[in-house]
Amino acid sequence: MSCHTCLVATMVEWNGKRLLEARLRRGMTQDDLARAVRTSVTNISRWERSKNRPGASRVLALALTLDIGPESFFQADDEDEVDADPDRLSIDEFLARRIDALLRQRLNKGEIWP
Repeated sequence: MSCHTCLVATMVEWNGKRLLEARLRRGMTQDDLARAVRTSVTNISRWERSKNRPGASRVLALALTLDIGPESFFQADDEDEVDADPDRLSIDEFLARRIDALLRQRLNKGEIWP
């Protein structure tokens, strides 16, 4: 695992409610989604309840299957969702912006320093 991946993994918070909402909007069961992304129903359930979070490859598989941007899974409930937007950010651009925003937030809180 690269340092970049470690940084992202510790800074970005998974929002399982977003996964649940997207699955229900598509009329899919947990079993349907599990089969589509080649995982277990138990994993889908844990991800939806934010008990665990999927790895990067599963996040991308979920986003493609549900036709939403992967960034949607990392937004707070009160943030607007990017849903089936052809102009959505690439995963690299999203991660770069998210890391920048989170670093600034931690810097402002004094959790890290330049």
